[in-house]
Amino acid sequence: MKNKILGLEGEKLAADFLLKYNYQILCQNWRHGHLEVDLIAKKDDILVFVEVKTRKNRYTGSPDITITQAKQDRIIRAAEHYIEKNNLDIELRFDVISIYLDKDLNHDIEWIQEAF
Repeated sequence: MKNKILGLEGEKLAADFLLKYNYQILCQNWRHGHLEVDLIAKKDDILVFVEVKTRKNRYTGSPDITITQAKQDRIIRAAEHYIEKNNLDIELRFDVISIYLDKDLNHDIEWIQEAF
């Protein structure tokens, strides 16, 4: 499975996962210039910006460790632009959802709330 396809499948699984927990998916792959957020979701009065990391196996370590401080800063800047563009005054949270997806599309999901 190509990396782009793997990533898109992971994002779909992450969105479906959040829907099961009664989150509303507001945007997928939201962009502002070169900044991007994989998923923007809302539940109650909390707006959640989600970075999704998908891997084929667990041998390379947990996917969330690849989210560097620089990546976190880009996600935070993207969130600031989203909030400003939509004139929002709401509590924020930054989560990471790690997906392990094998060639048969079997998967495991790890969800880190308030990851940064």
